[in-house]
Amino acid sequence: MSAEEARALADTPTPRPREGRWMLVSPMPECHAFTGASPMACLQAEMDSRIPARVQLARMRVALDEDDGGDEWRAAVDDMLATCGGVASDDPRESLDRLISWHVQVALDPSVSSDGSGRGLGGPRLAADGEGGA
Repeated sequence: MSAEEARALADTPTPRPREGRWMLVSPMPECHAFTGASPMACLQAEMDSRIPARVQLARMRVALDEDDGGDEWRAAVDDMLATCGGVASDDPRESLDRLISWHVQVALDPSVSSDGSGRGLGGPRLAADGEGGA
């Protein structure tokens, strides 16, 4: 599949996940439950339980640094973007920026992360639309 075909396919409208709490349960014997506002949020929570965010980002940076004109970086970023329903673009920085932004959004979402208050990121929780703010 060419990059153009992938971008065209990625832009295909799809229905949003059903609203409500989603749950992913790991196999026995542990049976850990990962909950979130969407199936992708559950998958992200499961991946985050195994792979620290710093390791995830380090792997992407290594793939970008080792870019020899090939698409190795794209495979690494595509793998991570698949969690949030996207694909890598031709611009590595734009793709990495989207991925980092998604991780920050999940980290600040109290329905997904125990650090949803934002305190774990060194600052106050960001106000949602409609909430007060300075």
